[in-house]
Amino acid sequence: MTPRRILALAAFLAALATIAASAGSHALPADVGEKGKDWWEMAVRMQYLHSFALVAAAFAATLSASRLIGASVWAFVFGMLAFSGSLYWLAIHGPGSLGAAHWVTPLGGLAFITGWLMLGAGVLRKG
Repeated sequence: MTPRRILALAAFLAALATIAASAGSHALPADVGEKGKDWWEMAVRMQYLHSFALVAAAFAATLSASRLIGASVWAFVFGMLAFSGSLYWLAIHGPGSLGAAHWVTPLGGLAFITGWLMLGAGVLRKG
């Protein structure tokens, strides 16, 4: 993926995080409780952080042609979908609502960690 496309993806995902932050402030149902609000805020925070990780990946892609950098982009995107997405779901639908898919949140966290490691290794490689 080109640096330009990575930046466009980062901007889109950051815009969605901004929308989610606004929705959390103004449109979350009153019955979500404190735990639901905490999950929502963590989801937004991690989505923002990893949107900016994509900006770093776009910059890194200008320094190195390593495929690890491209892989880090997909790890960050998967992490946002799995980690933040599952927390948004839990905030709205409550604990236990993921059922057998309760492993999705930690899998997303593992994807974030993997993305950071691949990004670092990709910058150190020449190609």
